[in-house]
Amino acid sequence: MHTIARKCNKSTLRFYLFFLGCMLAHTTSIHAQPSTQHYPPYPDVWQWVIPQAYEHDSIVNLYALPTGDYVISSSWWEPVDRPRAERTTIRFACRTLFAQEQTMQEACVALERSHRGVEHTEKIQFQDGTTIERGGFIPPYCYGGLSPTLVIKNPQGEVIAEKVFLVIRDTPRRYEESGRCGDDEDFDEKIVALFANFVLLADETFLLFDFNAFGYGSDKEFGFLLRFDKQLRTRATLLGQKIFLVDSVTLNNIMNSTTIQNNISVQGEYGTYQRINEALLKYLSELKRKD
Repeated sequence: MHTIARKCNKSTLRFYLFFLGCMLAHTTSIHAQPSTQHYPPYPDVWQWVIPQAYEHDSIVNLYALPTGDYVISSSWWEPVDRPRAERTTIRFACRTLFAQEQTMQEACVALERSHRGVEHTEKIQFQDGTTIERGGFIPPYCYGGLSPTLVIKNPQGEVIAEKVFLVIRDTPRRYEESGRCGDDEDFDEKIVALFANFVLLADETFLLFDFNAFGYGSDKEFGFLLRFDKQLRTRATLLGQKIFLVDSVTLNNIMNSTTIQNNISVQGEYGTYQRINEALLKYLSELKRKD
């Protein structure tokens, strides 16, 4: 009986040693694998909604991973029903763009400390020398919600197109006159032009988002990222529903025709912008994709 028990113990020991060896070998093989870049090629993903609601006063950031993927991170302080000075616990929500995975809280914290934040730029250059950059002039102290454009230049630096990304606000924003620009009337901003920032990806597609989409106090109306190729093609479903790409000449024509019909001048007349917003909303509503 004693001999049988000893044999059983030896068999059990051999099994555990074998199992432990397999586990160690598996762990070693994982860590021994070289850090290869998984992307590109990128999957057929062209838009993202930034995680976590903005009503928490989130701080939103974008990080690059060694795999070639990117992570959108939102952080906020809780309890959210308390005044900001009394919020003591920080929370994170992270999601990878292309793997489409939710990242653990600990990994979010590590990213915040990694200094791998992606630098946003107002201009990108492709390998053939073509550039896309933010354009338009916003006069100081004056309303400039329809001023930002997208300027496309060929390798010789010549402008070949100028476009505008117009966004329909879910909730109109009340714009109050300041008296510093000859404005004499408040109006409800229903349409606004995207103040574009870019991140160029390794396959020469790029991420496009509003300047106010990231950082602290971000505007929830711009809580999205879109992906385009060099020809401004995309499969993002938000395009044609909430966001519209129009030629700058078309925008100017609508603005000018609105002011002419009302016998008023654009500059210094904020009553004009209410009429322009209504005209643009009507125009974009007619362009909406029919799903």
